[in-house]
Order: sequence, then C-alpha cells, then structure tokens
Amino acid sequence: MKNYIIKLSLVLSVVLLFSACEQERIMFDTSLAVVGFQSASFTIPEAEGDSIILYLGAASGTEPTEVTLEVSTEGHANPAIEGEDYTIESKQVTLEVGITKVAITPVDNDIFTGDKTFTVTIVSNSKDYEQAVQSSAVITIKDDEHPLLNWLGTYIVDAVSYDGPGVYDERWTVSVTPVPGTVDKVNLVGIAGSSSIVVATIDKENLTITVEPGQEIGDVYGYGPTGVFWGGNLKDITWSTPSEELYAEAGETLITGTVSEDGSEILIDDWAHLLLDYEGFIYDVFNTTWTKQ
Repeated sequence: MKNYIIKLSLVLSVVLLFSACEQERIMFDTSLAVVGFQSASFTIPEAEGDSIILYLGAASGTEPTEVTLEVSTEGHANPAIEGEDYTIESKQVTLEVGITKVAITPVDNDIFTGDKTFTVTIVSNSKDYEQAVQSSAVITIKDDEHPLLNWLGTYIVDAVSYDGPGVYDERWTVSVTPVPGTVDKVNLVGIAGSSSIVVATIDKENLTITVEPGQEIGDVYGYGPTGVFWGGNLKDITWSTPSEELYAEAGETLITGTVSEDGSEILIDDWAHLLLDYEGFIYDVFNTTWTKQ
C-alpha cells in the first residue's frame, strides 16, 4: 500500500509539472529589438533603380513593427525631388525580423543633371522599438547621362620610362571620375600610386585630353612632394636638375594626349614627375598608355 501511494504521488507531480509548462508562455525581451538602415548611404542607378535596405534586429518571434519614413533635401547641394526625380515604393513599411527592401525608382531621362541626393529617415515605429544610430541614410541618384561617360571608370596605365625603358617603367591603376558641376573635367586618382587628385580636361569633339602642369601628387617616391609637369624637353636629361628656363617651360605647357572615342584607350606622352623640394629635379618622364578595364 505504501509503495502504491508513493507511485501515485510521483505520477501526480509529473502531471502538475507538465500542466504548469503548458500554461507558461514564452516571452521575448522587446527591449533588445532595434530598427535601422543597413548602410549610411545607398547609390541608385538612374537607369535601373534599386532598393534601400532596413532591418529589424531582434529575436525570432518578435512582433513586426511598422516604420514611418520621411524624405528630406535639406543640406543637399543638388537635391533629388520626390515625384520629379524619383518615387519611393512606400513610406509606411512593415519590418519583420531580418531585412526589408524598399524600392527607389528614379525618373530616367536624357538630360545631364549630375548626381542628385536626398536623405531618408525613420521618424517612428509602431512598437516603439529602439532606433539604431543609423536611423537615416543618404541616397544618391546616379546620373547616367554625363557627357564624358565613355571615359569614366578604371584604367590600367602602363608608364614607359624615358630614363630607363624596361627598367624604371611603372604601372598605375587610375580611377577617372567627373568633377562635380562640370561637363568637361575629370579627376584622376592613382597616379604613381598616389591618392591625390589630378584634374584633366577632355575635349570629346577633338578627342584630346589635357592636364595643367604643376599639380602635386604627394610624396610618391620618398623625396618629398612630386608634381606632374610637361616633359617634352626633359626626356634626354632625366635624373638631373633642369635649367630655370626648362623648369618654367615644363610648368607652363599643357600635358596633352588623345582619347579614343569609345573610351577604351588614352595615350599621353611627355608626362614628367619633378621633385618640388629639389628645384624641379627630373625624377622621370613617361610615355603612358591607359587601358580601360
């Protein structure tokens, strides 16, 4: 009898334990939930459009929240106007745990207006989840009608040395980007491995490229600041200090080359690098071939 009572007690204890477990609901700590943008900036091609990405970071099972987005052009030099330059899929977006995409559709036209920007901000969310530091993002509508489009991109530059062909040749990777607010100027970044900008002018009618001499590219060789100059009369006296007359001429004559119509190749000869702290000491002069990647 005693054993029977003990066994019955154990059975009742197990039943009560399972009953208690069935009644207890699993609760998620919503104080850990956070909403925000995946990135501080997004680039949207004018021709194709793309999406901006928001997220709800929380435990699986956390309830979705509806966020309200607001667009603004304050502080943007060349603002993108909603309804005129683009449309946004919705400004009331339901976020479930994970990422959610919101489509931005630019108005694709045939007019060059330059890249335009605007800001989109999360102003509220229905569950009052915490907002991430990245609660706003800058959106750039990338214009695809730039008149120099054929010559924008990345080039591999083979720079053949006049001081020692085959010995002192250099190879550079140069990015060519438009100078904002202009239709004929580009920034060249990567000359001799430098991060400094060299500005060039492209004449798409005559298929020429010109570079103002004297632009600095930094300490690329370990001898202090180096400048880009015209080297037409310096090719035979490399690794020496030029006369005052030749130095002046190198700093007054445009570096001139040609560009192919499709942008696949740029040819620039007489490209000289002079050491500015050493009275224009001629480090080298190059004949350069630029091949678009």
